[in-house]
Amino acid sequence: MTQNYVHTPTTEPVPIDTRYQDGLEEPQDALQPESKEQLGFEDLTLFTGTFYGNDPSSRLRQELALELFEHANANGIRIVVSDGGSNEEFLEAAAILPNVTLVHEPGGSTMGSSRRFALEQAMAQAEDDPDHVFMWLEPEKVDLVDPETLTKLAQPIRDGLADIVVPSRTDFSTLPKQQAWIEQRANRRANNMMRGEDPSEAPNNQEPTLDLWFGPKVFNRKAAPYFTEYEGKLDKWDAIIKPVLTAYKEGLRVSAVPVEFNYPSAQSELEDGNTDFQRKRLQQYGSILVELGDTFWETHELVDGELRATTPDSK
Repeated sequence: MTQNYVHTPTTEPVPIDTRYQDGLEEPQDALQPESKEQLGFEDLTLFTGTFYGNDPSSRLRQELALELFEHANANGIRIVVSDGGSNEEFLEAAAILPNVTLVHEPGGSTMGSSRRFALEQAMAQAEDDPDHVFMWLEPEKVDLVDPETLTKLAQPIRDGLADIVVPSRTDFSTLPKQQAWIEQRANRRANNMMRGEDPSEAPNNQEPTLDLWFGPKVFNRKAAPYFTEYEGKLDKWDAIIKPVLTAYKEGLRVSAVPVEFNYPSAQSELEDGNTDFQRKRLQQYGSILVELGDTFWETHELVDGELRATTPDSK
């Protein structure tokens, strides 16, 4: 049975904790684990979602997902996978890994509800641990399932210094060119909205920028309801972004932790210059910003890659 945890809103958002931001040194009061064995990952559960067909893109992505699952399994890290109907080959390969819990999402699920279902299963598995740490990540982000990286991401929460950790990429150069441009621009607008500023303004260099468009998010039980109780009209990629903005505005502590991440080269080659992927990313960009409350994108839309003002009939 999943427990419900109540948060108490505050009127002023707390500052983003920057002590882990530069990546050069950790706070003096932080724990300094010497190895995975010393601290372990008993207090950490990863959760993700999968849906792989038999097309070339799905085949490539499922290979990356299985590699990620194997890394987690080899390092004693639990991962809950909500699957929406992948091919049997993938399901059989995932099911034999002891640390992987494979659950089948309910019919009619959205991308957002599938993520919530996986999180609820992860929380139920760890219901006896009030200090448990949960991490959402896309199943193809193999680089992040590394003991050193996961320890660094969980550390601010383990130290009681943060409720949510947003991994922040130090380099965008391995992404497809259009994706890199979109995500950095989207991060600027989303960070400004989070702080109550005009999304079109240049970023305030005195404040750290959260890499909100980078999917992975790490959080504790206090922050979990912002994700499990999220309701949005889109309910896709926004379901892992908007909860962070809401939690920050209501007083939860958010940390930005730098990570090195290389976008898989085979995936980048498949997507770069592909008009279908480019159209999809442009649509994602505008639709997510609408869910975040971006007034410009509430009155504009992308149609076949062209920016147009919306009319009452087009919404």
